[in-house]
Amino acid sequence: MTSDSDDLEQQLQQNLTLRRGLVAEVTKVRDRNAKDRLGWVLYWTFLALAVIWVFLWLWMLHGGVFGLERTGVEQAIEVFRRNPLGQLAFMGIPVIMFYSFGRAIRYVLSGE
Repeated sequence: MTSDSDDLEQQLQQNLTLRRGLVAEVTKVRDRNAKDRLGWVLYWTFLALAVIWVFLWLWMLHGGVFGLERTGVEQAIEVFRRNPLGQLAFMGIPVIMFYSFGRAIRYVLSGE
C-alpha cells in the first residue's frame, strides 16, 4: 500500500512540475504576443504619420496657411522648381525617420 501511495505522490509531483513549466511557457508566449502587437501598432502609427506628413507637405507646397495670392498647381510647381532638393529633403527626411522609427520599435519589441 505504501508503494502505491509513493508512486501516486511521485506522479503528482511530476504532474505539478510539468504544470509549472507549462505556465511559465504560456506566460512567455502571452508577453511576447502583447509586445509584438504593440510593435505592430506603433509601426502602423508611424507609417500613418509619414503619410500625414506627405499630405501636409503637399498642402504647404500648394499654398498652405499663408493664403498666397497665387495658389494652385502652377504655384506649387514653381516653388518646387526653385529648390527641388530642399523640397524633397523637407518631405523625404521626416518620412524616412517615421518609417525607420516604426521599424526599429517593431524590431525591438518583437525580439527578433
